[in-house]
Amino acid sequence: MPAWRLGERDRQVTRYDVGASDGEQSGLVGHVLLCDVDRPTNVNSNTAQLPAVHMGPPLKESPATVHIVGTAELDPGDAGGVERRQIKCFIDDRLLERRAQALRRRKRWHPLREYVIHPAAKEPDADSPFWRFNCSGFVLHAYHDAGIQLVAQEDVPLVTLAFLKAAYPESAARKRLDDPEFRTKMGIGVGDHWRVIMPGYIVNSLDRSAEQIRQTPYRPSRGDEFFPPQDRTAEGEASSQPTQ
Repeated sequence: MPAWRLGERDRQVTRYDVGASDGEQSGLVGHVLLCDVDRPTNVNSNTAQLPAVHMGPPLKESPATVHIVGTAELDPGDAGGVERRQIKCFIDDRLLERRAQALRRRKRWHPLREYVIHPAAKEPDADSPFWRFNCSGFVLHAYHDAGIQLVAQEDVPLVTLAFLKAAYPESAARKRLDDPEFRTKMGIGVGDHWRVIMPGYIVNSLDRSAEQIRQTPYRPSRGDEFFPPQDRTAEGEASSQPTQ
């Protein structure tokens, strides 16, 4: 199974497989990361904390608890580790960029300067001379550098503020989203629905064969914010969209 929720049975995780953790709402995927295990590692729901690289924020290398794992079976057919090498180069570049920027700004540095909600990734510009990501954007771009486009980003479902808040397990993060100025900085200051790349889209994109993952970017549907996907129709959730 390419993507699975951890249970009591051991399943193997390899380097740069995608790990995910749940948000506040049951089954709603709240965070995605790159597993940074040195070698193939067995994991189950009782041993679910793994070395990881992820956009916290800040971008960091740190152990993280995962509830879900998805794999693209990187470097199939003993391809010499090309895909993993490309992902490692992407990670190394982003970590070096972050460290250099933090040193330049020293005490004025704040981790949230690295973060953005919509779009999932922003290239350096005059205001932010470094890449900014949400957790989904970081994983997407890491895999893109390995030649794998996980998600078709041009037409994802609309989500509401209430739904975004439910994706964050920490109450402090949910409280920040009540601040209009903060939402503007995060790219969701205008309107009340946005095409945000949700972590669940990444997980569901990996719930396919390795061949399908490489052939066709996944087109998320309503309910793919959850894993397994759910049909959500309640007001304020992902399927709550304005009339077009």
